[in-house]
Amino acid sequence: MGDKIPPLKRRDGTTTSGEAEQAEELLSVFFPPLPAVIEDEERRPAQREIAMPEVTLEEVEEKVMAAKAWKAPGEDGLPAMLWKQLWPVVGDRVLHLFRTSLRDGELPVQWRSAKIIPLKKPGKDDYKVAKAWRSISLLSTLGKMLEAVMADRISYAVETFGLLPTNHFGGRKQRLAEQRNRKVLSLISFNVTGAYNGVFKDRLLQRLEARGIPKGLVKWIDAFCSNRSATIVVNGYTSERRDLPQAGLPQGSPLSPVLFLFFNADLVQRKIDTKGGSIAFIDDYSAWVTGLTPEANRRRSGATFEEDKTVIIHFTRHPERTDSNPYTIKGQTIIPKKSGKILGLVMDSELRYEEHIKEAATRGLRAAMCLRRLKMLTPRTARQLFVATVAPTMDYASNVWSHRCGWRETRWLNEAQKMGAQAITGAFKTVSMAVAEAEAGILPIGERHAQAGTRLYVNINMRQVLIATSASARNGLVGMGGIVRNTASGGANDNIVAKYSATLGPRDEQNAYMAELEAIAMVLRCMPDGLQYRDIIVATRNRSALQAIAKPRQQSGQGAIREIYRHARRLENVKAKTEARKATESGCKATKPPHQARSTRLRVLLAQRRRLMVLPESVGGYSKRLDKALPGKHTRILYDALKRRESDILVQLRTGIARVNRYLHRIGAVETDTCDCGQEEETIDHFLFRYPRWDEQREHMRIVNREMMGNLSFFPGGKTAEDGHRWSPNSTAVRAAIKFAISTGRLDATQT
Repeated sequence: MGDKIPPLKRRDGTTTSGEAEQAEELLSVFFPPLPAVIEDEERRPAQREIAMPEVTLEEVEEKVMAAKAWKAPGEDGLPAMLWKQLWPVVGDRVLHLFRTSLRDGELPVQWRSAKIIPLKKPGKDDYKVAKAWRSISLLSTLGKMLEAVMADRISYAVETFGLLPTNHFGGRKQRLAEQRNRKVLSLISFNVTGAYNGVFKDRLLQRLEARGIPKGLVKWIDAFCSNRSATIVVNGYTSERRDLPQAGLPQGSPLSPVLFLFFNADLVQRKIDTKGGSIAFIDDYSAWVTGLTPEANRRRSGATFEEDKTVIIHFTRHPERTDSNPYTIKGQTIIPKKSGKILGLVMDSELRYEEHIKEAATRGLRAAMCLRRLKMLTPRTARQLFVATVAPTMDYASNVWSHRCGWRETRWLNEAQKMGAQAITGAFKTVSMAVAEAEAGILPIGERHAQAGTRLYVNINMRQVLIATSASARNGLVGMGGIVRNTASGGANDNIVAKYSATLGPRDEQNAYMAELEAIAMVLRCMPDGLQYRDIIVATRNRSALQAIAKPRQQSGQGAIREIYRHARRLENVKAKTEARKATESGCKATKPPHQARSTRLRVLLAQRRRLMVLPESVGGYSKRLDKALPGKHTRILYDALKRRESDILVQLRTGIARVNRYLHRIGAVETDTCDCGQEEETIDHFLFRYPRWDEQREHMRIVNREMMGNLSFFPGGKTAEDGHRWSPNSTAVRAAIKFAISTGRLDATQT
């Protein structure tokens, strides 16, 4: 298990001998000691502690069933499949165990013991150095299930209550940051050494509590990080179990990523604006400032970091504004570079992105070559692999760099695109790019980038407004209040756009239920008329108020309920029934509504783009005559039902690039393009319908539809100009044509 580990060089220049010394060297690098001096943090205002209800049986069962059945287990050797099979019997006991662990803040010893497997870090020059290896901790599968439950709960709290900055990426969904101005932007990027293993537990617990994590859960996390032990496997040798004084967070635990976000969230606790900003992706941190010159940025940044992997870049397209003067960080001289990789994106100082596009094309080509080596895949499976492995490697962060993708850069990317299309259908290399994509049912690169941009535009312009309301009854008075928060800006405190509060009256005249209704009515009354592209969410803890709004009957507060409905209708632009009927009379023109559903708007925009997709004028003459519907989704229907051998035949029939004399003569494989029958040129049309030698084999096609014999579009699944808009390919006819071609052996490479 794991990679073969050579003798390792120690820091003092000596070399390890034997697996025991290798294990000791790796453990010392994987779990470095903490700095000798760690300064205390300044006390800061803590966020209100969030509520965390008791773990439910449904939550635990979901994680048990979602676990990979035979993934490598920890030291106990119990795979997840065991718990899946035993769940009907042990489910309630496991739930009791989990609840007891969380209530008491304790974990079994087995859950805190790891079996460590060293793996190579990709792209390293020298694997005789321990730092070129990374650790993976194999943990108890049952313990990981509880960790997965708590990871989901904490992640939900992070996004719901804004516990972390939005510019902290990694392990979180739908996080983006884009900025543009006309100044020099100076950026420094470094990697946190040790990452998970280097987490200082006391500081983590302090920051979790400061950001609102319940004290009971913090106590359990304390136990999760404490008294951990491990063994390490080196070339088949397993070391003795040893305690880890500085264990940090275990690699391989589903809980570690979200906890690490809390640990280093303070690095990016600032807004991104025209003066600067910062972002982090788990253990990669980047900060930047803007100014008229790099020297001005240097004076303002005060960047002194204790990290080895440090990159400094000055972004500008004005040579006179650039600066190559070095920086000194912890006594180490760092010279500004022309480019660097930020969150996986290679950014050059002029933001031309040529280097990144070249790298993306290389990665995509490598992935496409691996896909092509997988012989006998069905078209459906090959397409799924293309979408999952080839396209993402080329399209990553395309919203940032696709505007720099001209004809030359597109040509680089298209090499992988075409190879992937060939791997899906089995098309010949000489099939044009556009036709190969259409037959394979994959989008062109430019279209994928356009769709990604469309999704980004829709998401940016449809953000939520969260309204939190509350009522209070004390000191003989009843009051109400609330806040309005823009959830797009992320943090819990720095994005409150409005606050309000009011005293309604004495307790013997008002109640908290009425106050809650009045609070909701007030905030809706204050919302502007022109609010567009926003989902408005009103949050309250008063269930009675929500039930009354949902089904208003004879409760008190009817006036407030009417106010709520009136202002909700105003915000949604809902008219009276008679006015609605007027708006739907014949001849009325549509007006832009103030609100649009994100999914609906996105679907409409993407459908509009698909209707505009056509094959280029200069290519695919045969394909255009055969199938007027290209490019279209029907090609997926055609190929997805086929096996590899059948797909190899169909793509020849549909593209015209086939093992018939017309094409073979064009590439110099045969001396003449005339058919063996001597009557005419051997084309797909001649092969399918007129070659006398294969008349008996054509009976399969005649049985399907004798009248369509001679129709080159019908049997290969193409659409003619006469077919209506409800047309769909006749799969029976397509299979008959494939069966005919296979029976002749003419288009089969193994028989010609």
